[in-house]
Amino acid sequence: MKDSQCQLLIDGLSQQAPFRYVDRIISISDESVEAELTASILPDRFVATAVVDTYVMLEFAAQASGLILSKKKNQRGLVSSFNNIERVLFNEIHFPISIRSSLISARAPFYIFRFGIYVNNTLVFKGEVSIFLS
Repeated sequence: MKDSQCQLLIDGLSQQAPFRYVDRIISISDESVEAELTASILPDRFVATAVVDTYVMLEFAAQASGLILSKKKNQRGLVSSFNNIERVLFNEIHFPISIRSSLISARAPFYIFRFGIYVNNTLVFKGEVSIFLS
């Protein structure tokens, strides 16, 4: 998918700065997405020292996974639950972070995604997010 098409998907998220947590789509298909969060919403002097908290990682997972539904169904969804959440690395996590999320169950209008969040290709956080299309 072209960068301009990816940007249109990101722009279609209902969340706006400072609550939009997808900066760039690396790849996307009807079944999976890989995206990046670089903290572009933060002033430059804070990016190197900013610590990524659990809330940011969960919101990043929900928004990035929802991009698959935006591409596939041209619809926005509501997060209904997070399951099997595990913080794999307990060190402080800093930007940039990336996500790989895959659709594992599609029983319309309910969709489940399994995701992993990475720093420098090291898994730091994983789980599942369920999204309901209304």
